[in-house]
Amino acid sequence: MIYNLSKSSIVAERPEWALGFWSRLTGRMMKRFRPEGCDALIFDRCNFVHTFFMIEKIDIIMLSDRFEVLYISPETPVFRPCIGCMKASITLELPAGRIEASSTEAGDVLNLNML
Repeated sequence: MIYNLSKSSIVAERPEWALGFWSRLTGRMMKRFRPEGCDALIFDRCNFVHTFFMIEKIDIIMLSDRFEVLYISPETPVFRPCIGCMKASITLELPAGRIEASSTEAGDVLNLNML
């Protein structure tokens, strides 16, 4: 679970870590977020993403190594070549609308390990 400690809200209930080469390379390309499946993809050591070949808008949150929200990109359209934050070390890809639903904004602190 990903929990917004600053707002006491749930950002994602079933996140998955993109750990392998293939999952990091493809991310959410050609995939939809499904209600019964993964509702967030977490990229460690990542400060840049794109939305090429995605089939739906996504929310993007970029975090510092202390899990502070540095940058948000709500409802990011497909085929965007460059979304990034040089100081970020973790990037979250979420279904469009999760940033608004969880009231997440820059400066908030997230917990990525909450069970």
